[in-house]
Amino acid sequence: MTKLGFYSTAALERGLDGGEDRFASYFFALYHCSPDEPAGINELRERLKQEFPAKVIDIGRRFVLCGEPAFRALTAYYHALTQAETLSEDFRAYAAQRVEEITKAHRDSQTLPVPIDLTEGQLAQDHRLEFLTCTAINNGQVFWSEQDEPMRFQTPLGDVEFTIPDEWWRFAEASRLSADSESYYPYTLTAQGVQIVALRDIEPPQRDNGIPPFKKYKLVPVLLAFHSPECELPPLEVTVMQA
Repeated sequence: MTKLGFYSTAALERGLDGGEDRFASYFFALYHCSPDEPAGINELRERLKQEFPAKVIDIGRRFVLCGEPAFRALTAYYHALTQAETLSEDFRAYAAQRVEEITKAHRDSQTLPVPIDLTEGQLAQDHRLEFLTCTAINNGQVFWSEQDEPMRFQTPLGDVEFTIPDEWWRFAEASRLSADSESYYPYTLTAQGVQIVALRDIEPPQRDNGIPPFKKYKLVPVLLAFHSPECELPPLEVTVMQA
């Protein structure tokens, strides 16, 4: 029988070993995106790294912020969520509550007789979420569901079929996506020579048998970017194939 567990952001942070996969999982739990994509939070973290070099903890080729820059990064992220009209009112209210909780945790740590610089994972730790999730797991209310078939998609020419896990789709609120939607946020048109290419004219990339087509920390941010003003999808480079 598969046992479910819960890892707080602080626990995920303690488990960082310099590897890319662990850092990607930790970073997604904090900011719901990849550390490599062109997102505003990544640009902000890089600026804070330069502004507060003494508050940076190097982890392999990545880094974790602590103290003031950690506080600024997290509150900026959650404040942006409170302003995102594409999110539900309940989630925006939750984001506002997180701003208050993170602010209190940071101020309390800095007003101790000996101030403590909390890390991003420590500041972001949601104790109520941890308690309720662990309670739900112990109550048997959280389980792996095999009742529903995963959502299946086909490329425009029907030559490749793939699936997206339902939990990823629901988390990204992707059911709200529409080709005619006014809430779609494309990239800022700064690149020169950008052209629109029909998907049917692009050869779909494929993986070897047994290798999953997508990774959660890479695909979910793309789905979110389709309807989030905080994200931008940059243009992709395509190569003309020889007949």
